[in-house]
Amino acid sequence: MNKFSGYREFTLANGRKLELKFSNGATEILAELLGLDSLEEIDSALTMDLVEGKDEDGKITLVPTVTARYLKNLRLYVYSAAKYAAMVQGKPIDFNEWDAAEWIEEIGTAALMKGVDVPDEAAKKNEQLTTTETQTTPQPA
Repeated sequence: MNKFSGYREFTLANGRKLELKFSNGATEILAELLGLDSLEEIDSALTMDLVEGKDEDGKITLVPTVTARYLKNLRLYVYSAAKYAAMVQGKPIDFNEWDAAEWIEEIGTAALMKGVDVPDEAAKKNEQLTTTETQTTPQPA
């Protein structure tokens, strides 16, 4: 198995080595679990919903909010990455998606997803919001 592309390894508190492979194989497993077809749908599934809020300067911005949908999709993505890593190495799949929920709790989302390329929808939508505000906000003469 290529341990350079999307490979992550962690040692859990119980001493077990957790191997994850975030790559096309994991993405395909996730798509099958969620019933998705396009990469756009998969990217959307792994992106937090955005709600309108205000930044430190009081400007309107979009901020991510954690939803049950996002938590489920994240859990299934971590499970998919672990399953793919086990499959390509011929190791047993002696875990389930709920174990993945425990791994997320123990290791943390930031550590697990570090280096995983998920599009930043917040930045894209904030750019659109700023463009819309600029176009619709009257400017002093």
